[in-house]
Amino acid sequence: MNFLPAIGLACLRRESHGKYRRIAAGFSLIELLVVIAILGLLIQMFLPAVMSSREAASQLSCSNNLRQVALAIAEHHDTYKRLPSGGWYFKWAGEPELGTGRDQPGSWIFNILDFVEQKDLRSLGKDLSGEERAAAFKTRIETPVAVFQCPSRRLPRAYPMEWSPLYFSRDGLLNQTFANGAKTDFAACVGSLTPNSDFWEFEESGWSMPQTLEEGNSPAFLWPGDPKFVEKYGVGVTYDGVIYGRSEVRYSQITDGLSKTYLVGEKCVSTDMYKNSHDPGDQEHMYAGNNDDTQRTAMLPPQRDVVEVSYNDQFGSPHPASWNIAFADGSVRAMSFDIFLEVHRRLGSRNDGKSVTGDEH
Repeated sequence: MNFLPAIGLACLRRESHGKYRRIAAGFSLIELLVVIAILGLLIQMFLPAVMSSREAASQLSCSNNLRQVALAIAEHHDTYKRLPSGGWYFKWAGEPELGTGRDQPGSWIFNILDFVEQKDLRSLGKDLSGEERAAAFKTRIETPVAVFQCPSRRLPRAYPMEWSPLYFSRDGLLNQTFANGAKTDFAACVGSLTPNSDFWEFEESGWSMPQTLEEGNSPAFLWPGDPKFVEKYGVGVTYDGVIYGRSEVRYSQITDGLSKTYLVGEKCVSTDMYKNSHDPGDQEHMYAGNNDDTQRTAMLPPQRDVVEVSYNDQFGSPHPASWNIAFADGSVRAMSFDIFLEVHRRLGSRNDGKSVTGDEH
């Protein structure tokens, strides 16, 4: 049996006198260009499908992460008969010796670490002091937890922090400069009546955040939200959501219904600021107390991530057509960016008494 080389290398042609003559074979330049063009066209056809499939998988993973967070918050409520508090202020990093209520300066994320299998992370620095305590806090602040992130946006790692503050602790300022911190893509809902970014306005009116635990826990200290705060400083906030500064909300106080009240959802972040922390709502680590990095409002419409977002305290996501949010009953839903603003606000309030029907979405 004769062996014939593959096409493209050579081929044999039998002539009339019985001998074989080797002739050249292969692609011409024009044929090669045609093949390249066809391959390019095929790539253009299939790449969007591949990207769409990848994004669908990322959004599903994001939804699953939110579901785990919602379950952790439910376990917290089962344990303490209330939801975790939102903390004090962004210059407080969380105190492992304290609980999870209004006396805890750290964020709601810090307060549910025990319920996402991160008990050791929450306890870092416990009963330590001085440089040892500061070093332990630094380790926690730089440690990401993947369940608090959306895979469509960024990897779970420590990113630069815009302000790099010296954080307060029970012993005063921690003896460390915190340049990097773990970020969250999820934020708790403070309600529908007010933004969560009025601290600069408060400080301009003469108020200043507490710098010691004793000061913050003193009955004489006025917090935003206290009626006497408005009397003294002329400004204030009203929260009708489920988690906010020094909150201790119980399920029984969610009178609109757990299935009709926002709990924790994706937050909007400027696309060009995912990794540099220049977005005002993404500048701190996720364990810092009461601020736009960990809490958002339903007063503003949700927005898809763009180069420069309109507000730094609204919900949103990097997904093409929807954003995920967990409700107080633990369910997770993909919501449209085009949701009616009035419906969005009603879902953000725990007790406005206004109904929401399926026809209003």
